[in-house]
Amino acid sequence: MVDRLGPVSRDVLLALEDAQSDVVRTVVQRAVARTAALAGDSVDGRVISQGMTFVLRMLSAAMGVGAIALLDDELSWGWDRLPHDGVSPEHVLANFGLLRQVLDERLAPQHAAAIAPYVEWMITRQAEMIQNAADS
Repeated sequence: MVDRLGPVSRDVLLALEDAQSDVVRTVVQRAVARTAALAGDSVDGRVISQGMTFVLRMLSAAMGVGAIALLDDELSWGWDRLPHDGVSPEHVLANFGLLRQVLDERLAPQHAAAIAPYVEWMITRQAEMIQNAADS
C-alpha cells in the first residue's frame, strides 16, 4: 500500500474548502437515505455530518503535505471511536465511497482527479482494516 502521495496544489485545497459545506450536506443526505433503504433504520445525520467535516479537514491537511500517515491515524482513531456513536466500520467505508462520488460531481475534473488518490487510499485502507478484523 502507498505510504506517501505528493502534495496537491493550493488551488485544489481552496476548491475543496469552497465546496466543503455542499459536499458534506450531499454525503449526509445520501448516507441517511442509503441506510434507511438498506436497513429500514434511521441514522443521526449530525454524527455523519460531524464525521465527514472532520474527514475533509484531515484530508486537506494530508493533501497539503502529501502525508498519508495523517489519514492512517484518523482511520485508526475512527476504528476505535465511531462504534461508540453507532457508526460501524462498514458504514465508514460506504460513506467514503459516497464522498468519492460527490467530490467527482461537485468539483472541477482536475481538482477531483488530484484528490482521488487520497480518497482511494482511505477506501482501500478502511477495507483492509475490515478484512483484517474479519480474519482475526
